[in-house]
Amino acid sequence: MAKKKKMSWDIPVDEMWEKFEAAVKGETPRGMAMVHGALIEDALMRLLKSYLVASDATDALLDGFNSPVGTWSARTLLAYSVGLISEDERDGDCRIFCA
Repeated sequence: MAKKKKMSWDIPVDEMWEKFEAAVKGETPRGMAMVHGALIEDALMRLLKSYLVASDATDALLDGFNSPVGTWSARTLLAYSVGLISEDERDGDCRIFCA
């Protein structure tokens, strides 16, 4: 069986934060916005993966742009629909990143 690629949500949060700080050091404002967006997207994916059953079915739902919940907006709506994020968090994420 092939070894599965280590994904960002498999890395401890403190290690992710260190990588984030290193990534934004010296970035342009545009670069910083992109890194922040990636961090929020990663946090949303971590939240969903911690809530849903760890299985191939969950991976099929979440992984890849063409998967049923493969976009930022779909993941945000799913997290809101199952009560993992508030309406304010949902609306803030979509206003910023789903437009």
